[in-house]
Amino acid sequence: DYKTPAGTGTLYPESSYTVTSSISSVHTSASKKCDHDHTTGHGKMMAVNGDVGKGKIVWSQEVSDLLPHTKSLFSAWVMNWDSLHNHDIPDNLAKLEFSINGQLQGEVFSPEKNYGVWTRLQTEWESGDATTATIKLINQQSAADGNDFAVDDINFQQMEIYEQMVQFSFKDCYCIPDRVYRKWNDVLFCDNHDDAFVAYQWYCNETPIDGATRQYVTCTNE
Repeated sequence: DYKTPAGTGTLYPESSYTVTSSISSVHTSASKKCDHDHTTGHGKMMAVNGDVGKGKIVWSQEVSDLLPHTKSLFSAWVMNWDSLHNHDIPDNLAKLEFSINGQLQGEVFSPEKNYGVWTRLQTEWESGDATTATIKLINQQSAADGNDFAVDDINFQQMEIYEQMVQFSFKDCYCIPDRVYRKWNDVLFCDNHDDAFVAYQWYCNETPIDGATRQYVTCTNE
């Protein structure tokens, strides 16, 4: 149930959610340490007082015009914001699972138990013959106290392994080939799902490409 932000009693009872940049202003169990979204640190995020019913849908969206027989990556950033119950009942952390077209995907995830820390959850999906997908984030926690979390930067990307890429250099180390994907025919993307990399430099024939220092690079005919 969506609740309009209206003070520290906003996120009551369980199964309530809102969109805010300050979780401490909508629930008494959140500290100001949780008042930062994942994207910029001062934007908005989805704040949830988790339901006690397993299988409840936290978030859902349908996407269309997908390429069939293509691998996709579904990810989201989740943060535990319950500072009140963080230490005494850590097993009550949110338990979340992805669902695509009615089928649960991957494993059940929980955010970092220390409140105020963003954790990336992700799973891969093969589209098969499907050209549309109903993607969901599902609650798998039956506890009340402690099952409080924020969600931000939900992402669903179709990717193809770029078979011609045999070596990708990251400063003084090399990225294994299956981390590099082709997107939209003219964009190369480097998967950083475990946050292993903090800086990027793309190369062409062992020569650094000027300005190509982001996670994506656009290919040209040159």
